[in-house]
Amino acid sequence: MSSSVTIEYQLSELDVARAARAHFGSWKRLFIDIMIALALIEIGLWFGADKGYAALFGIVAAMIGAIFLLMLLWAFVFMPKAAMREPRYQSPFRLTFSEEGIEFRTSDLESRLQWSLYGRALRANGCWLLYHMRDHYSIIPLRAFARDEDRKAFEALVETHVAKIERR
Repeated sequence: MSSSVTIEYQLSELDVARAARAHFGSWKRLFIDIMIALALIEIGLWFGADKGYAALFGIVAAMIGAIFLLMLLWAFVFMPKAAMREPRYQSPFRLTFSEEGIEFRTSDLESRLQWSLYGRALRANGCWLLYHMRDHYSIIPLRAFARDEDRKAFEALVETHVAKIERR
């Protein structure tokens, strides 16, 4: 008889923010991205004060920097807040992981998923992300595992059934 791991949790805004940070990169990468955006804005302001093509270059550089900065702000600040308003994050999750697959339950949904649905997994920032499409993932916070043995059993199942695993 195969063993299974059952966890129950409700995602928090912090869980969603950590997952987004894990998905998009680390804090170090975020710092570098912010510095690049600010540098583009500064270069844009510097060249923008000039005349002719230099001014045009400055305006374009400043606009690219500002758009890049807004994209970062969206990904790390506004997206987690917006995601928490989605109905799927409003109720607690109950997941059971076994050799046969994943049983997924909420107050509105009951589903049985095959491991083959997940092509890759990422462990970072206190959570596991199980990817079922290129940029779509299920968030499994490590805090959901009551015992270390459950977490290790889950990780063994992931290593057995998911082809590509990344740890940061």
